[in-house]
Formats: sequence, structure tokens, C-alpha cells
Amino acid sequence: YLNSPESPIYHKSSILFGLHQHRQAIRQSSRAVIVEGNFDLLMLAAHGISNTVAPLGTALTAEQVRKLHGYCSEAVLLFDGDEAGMKAARRAVPLFLAERMEGRAALLPAGHDPDSFVREQGAEAMQELISTAQPLPEFIFDALVKEHGSTLAGKSRIMAELAELVKLAPEQAQKELMAAHWAGQLCIAASCLHPAIEAESRAAAQQV
Repeated sequence: YLNSPESPIYHKSSILFGLHQHRQAIRQSSRAVIVEGNFDLLMLAAHGISNTVAPLGTALTAEQVRKLHGYCSEAVLLFDGDEAGMKAARRAVPLFLAERMEGRAALLPAGHDPDSFVREQGAEAMQELISTAQPLPEFIFDALVKEHGSTLAGKSRIMAELAELVKLAPEQAQKELMAAHWAGQLCIAASCLHPAIEAESRAAAQQV
């Protein structure tokens, strides 16, 4: 596999490896599994998991999610259980929000990628991992709690990272919903994650 550069006829940010071959399986299951590597995709396909796609040497893009949404209503991110995989999952949140598509995340055990996991554990274990994938917002929250802990300092860091994700939501209603959802889990005011909520509340009170 050669990770070719962009050209006038090749726009890797808009292409998903395997979509052409797997489009029928994706339509039938109404779910796509997104892996990071092309060889991961080939190994899953060899084990009968044929609703899989992969970005072509880049991070997942808005255009790729938009294209995928034409074939299914849900996508599961099947990323490596390392820091890079976690960052990729966080970056994907606003992409799915913008497309109004259900995004989920399944994190592989430490030291595994999809290739090694399906070789060692088999297709049934992989399908179980995919079927129990968490919705992205819950996955991100749980991962941040695990990373930073529940101390005062840890909650401050969690709050800062969640506030940045709220900012990335493309619509005001989504920002408010995300802020309210995560704020409830942290037992804080939603305005801590999205200050515009408090400003709007004050403005509404003044009008009354």
C-alpha cells in the first residue's frame, strides 16, 4: 500500500477505502465500521466483517462522514486503544454532530489493533466489541474521567476539554444539549461548559 499524495484527480479527504466494495453490506446493516488502517480493513473483511471502511492515510473528515451517511445511519469507530486512537475519537465528535449521524466508539484492548484482535480473538469477539460500542459523547466522557480522575483538579481538566468539544458543535441547540448532558454528569451548571447559556438566560430575564 502506497499512501499517495493529493492530486487533481485524487482527493483522499473525500474517499473512504472499501466503501465501493462494502456499500451493500453497509446498507443492509445500516452500520459502518471505521478503522484507521487499510490492512485492518482487509483483515476484518477476510474474517467476514464486510461493512468496514477506512480513511486513506488521513484523519476522518467531514466529507467522508457525509458520504458515509448516504449509506447508513450509524458508524462505529474501531480505533486502537492508545492515545492516538483517543484523540481520533475526540476529533470525530463534531463531524458526526454536523451530519446528525449516530457515532459510536469501540476501543480495542491495549496493545491490539483490529488486525491483531481479530486474528487472536476471532470474528465473533470482534462483532461483540462492535455491537457494544458506546455513543461517542459517553465514550469521551468516560475516557476523560479515566484519564484525569475525579479530584477537583481532574474535574477542572475534564471541564476544560469538554468545553472545547461543545464549542465545535455546529449548531446552538447541539451546544446546549451537549453542555447540559455533560454538566449533569459533572454536577455543575451547563453554563460552565457553554457560557452563552447563562448570557442568553440573563437576556431573556431582562426582556421579561
